Amino acid sequence: PLLLPVLVGLLMAPLGAQPISPRLVATNFWYQLEGEKAEALRPMLSAAGFGLVRVGGNGYNKTWPGDARVGGWVDYIRSCGAEPLIQISALQSAEQAAATVRYFNGSGSGRAPVRHWAIGNEPDLDKWPTERVHDYVLRLAAAMKSVDPGVLIFVPDLAGPHFAHLDRLVGGDLDVTGARLGDVFLVDGISWHRYAFWRDYTREEALARIEPAFHAPMRRIRALMAAADAKHGRTGGQALKWGLGEFNIHVVVKPASNPARYQSVEGIGVHSFFNGQFFAELYGVCMAEEAHFAASW
Repeated sequence: PLLLPVLVGLLMAPLGAQPISPRLVATNFWYQLEGEKAEALRPMLSAAGFGLVRVGGNGYNKTWPGDARVGGWVDYIRSCGAEPLIQISALQSAEQAAATVRYFNGSGSGRAPVRHWAIGNEPDLDKWPTERVHDYVLRLAAAMKSVDPGVLIFVPDLAGPHFAHLDRLVGGDLDVTGARLGDVFLVDGISWHRYAFWRDYTREEALARIEPAFHAPMRRIRALMAAADAKHGRTGGQALKWGLGEFNIHVVVKPASNPARYQSVEGIGVHSFFNGQFFAELYGVCMAEEAHFAASW
């Protein structure tokens, strides 16, 4: 009899839960997704329930498709129930970056403003020094925020969690997380890419890969972000966010070593049921570490 009131009290007590970003489950948009191919894929994209679709990658960084063409993609992404994230090319001028934000978010754009943005793509893969990344991030972010202070800008979209860059850019000697335009921070989030393998692998290796390749770097980056938040007084909505701009179990769809093993649903490649399990494990880690988005490639 004495236990019953305790049990009732526990059942009636409000249960606290960690919030999960509505933009968490995300993917990337490809140049080729236009015309009949786009229309054929629309029902599946809509049913998939993506919260965010990134318009980014090395191709977009090297050759900007043009604001009008990207505008059509933004409309398509929204018609599928997702919100876009647009990557500004690191090779653009500040004036070009500002013009692109103005095209999408200006008063005469005719569409809802695009809130999520990124700058550059995998500068570490191109062997750009951290100083160069620091300079273009601040130059372009300032131009973008001067047009719309409400946009969220993610940087530096590294090819991996490479701390030779991150230790310096996030609270270090080339810190970008404290830079402001008036009372608005220029950078809102830290993003990077991560593929589990660049080579052949076994199922056993893939099962053991989440912790060293994804979770351990996430914890370290979050520690850098927390220190930068404390250093610059970033609290509440101004606290740094993070996201995976690209991820998958492998960097290619058809490894030459054993195509059937990697292309079949029964195998272990990007099309496999096993990769679906890998995604589920990774999203579990991303939820635990409060990711803002994780975009498959």
